[in-house]
Amino acid sequence: MSRLGKRPIELPESVTVKQQGNTLVVSGPEGELSQKLLPGISVEIEPNSVLIKRKSNSKRQRSYHGLIWSLMQNMVEGVTNKFTKTLVLKGIGYRARLQGQELIIELGYSNPCEMKIPEGITVDVPNRTTINVTGIDKERVGQFAAKLRHLRSPDPYNQKGIKYEGEYIRQKVGKTVGGEGSLGD
Repeated sequence: MSRLGKRPIELPESVTVKQQGNTLVVSGPEGELSQKLLPGISVEIEPNSVLIKRKSNSKRQRSYHGLIWSLMQNMVEGVTNKFTKTLVLKGIGYRARLQGQELIIELGYSNPCEMKIPEGITVDVPNRTTINVTGIDKERVGQFAAKLRHLRSPDPYNQKGIKYEGEYIRQKVGKTVGGEGSLGD
């Protein structure tokens, strides 16, 4: 049995969980999220916890069991406290700004990159080189942050690009000129 899946998910007082047919709906102070149940997975809703169960012990059912448990845990966390990803821009002339519902990022290309902010996600630019992506759905927040990071992935040679806050990029050594073994000898 899944080690995580057999643990009950504790619900704070402000969170409610309902099952509507084959869909789970989690409501809290920050909003409401829903998730379809996968085949063979059932849910027992108690007043202050939720228990995820599976019908068989097949490999697929075991993986679904842990997956649904993780998704439910993230939904409860998201409607209680929003998820935030912070991105840092590093490079000469790299800057970001908000213009209505669009995020405009200058990354050294000939034109600035314009990204439309998806519904359910809020973006904050506290200074020109920091972007905060916030929302209740962990998957959507992570996906939008990954799209932003992909605009200019961190370069291991020059240490320029968009990286997550706290991410360590190991600097690689570039080519050497002259020295022993070069063709100019």
